[in-house]
Amino acid sequence: PAARHRQLVFSLNTESLGRVEISARLVGERLRVQVATEDSDTTAFMAEHAPALREAVQQLGWTLDEVVYETRAAPVAGSATQAVVEHVIRQDSLNRLV
Repeated sequence: PAARHRQLVFSLNTESLGRVEISARLVGERLRVQVATEDSDTTAFMAEHAPALREAVQQLGWTLDEVVYETRAAPVAGSATQAVVEHVIRQDSLNRLV
């Protein structure tokens, strides 16, 4: 009951990996991570680094309960999700969250 819950979601667009979305949920000192890419080869490449991720998290004093790697289709331009995100960003709410 006294455990603190936190969630962080961010997306990166890199030249070599393409779009990578990372979601991390922290409850107390226990962590769950989800990594999503748009390409199955990139997903496999990211999954190869799971041991290094686990070690880095443990060095920070957290327990990594789960890491999930998945491949997702790219968001469709003009989709409802994209419209909502753009609306929120235009409202300058991102600065208030950070």
